[in-house]
Amino acid sequence: MKQKLRELFTLEWIQKFVKENINHTDWIEQDCGEKRRILEVVTLFHGGNGAYIPGLVLEMFEQAEGYDLENPYNWEKNATIHDALMFLENEVNDCLNELLPSKNVARKLFNEGRIIYLTPSNIVATDSSPWIKPYPINNRAGDNFDNIVNRYEYYNCNYELGYYTNFWISEEKEAISWQNS
Repeated sequence: MKQKLRELFTLEWIQKFVKENINHTDWIEQDCGEKRRILEVVTLFHGGNGAYIPGLVLEMFEQAEGYDLENPYNWEKNATIHDALMFLENEVNDCLNELLPSKNVARKLFNEGRIIYLTPSNIVATDSSPWIKPYPINNRAGDNFDNIVNRYEYYNCNYELGYYTNFWISEEKEAISWQNS
């Protein structure tokens, strides 16, 4: 799923789009009590496709097998198409949360020993600025995640760079051990 999302969307484009449209976001509260801003990006298909859109989305993610994409009104074959979309949406959301993690996801991975990179909210981790680089943190020093993030925001976040922290996780390659036989 991660690879498919990378093929369909440029994560840097998503970051730029959100940065430019941040004033159009809504606040929602998660079950865990965390508040997040959401911005719906509805640019996959033109609305004129109407009833064909669910099939087009499933086809894009290679999950349309068994559905009648030529006739979206074929209730016999398409009875569960909206359920399939709901499951796909959850899978995509989980994958995006891993690729662009929230504070709770970053905290969990930090506590598991992974390296988390911090940037102010208006900075993308791939920006090639000589002045602002992603700041790596891990739990090897024994410091608390929230203390590190609070200090980072106090010293690095402001009006120009953004008041909050973005969390980035690099995909670590598995080490291959070669054994002589």
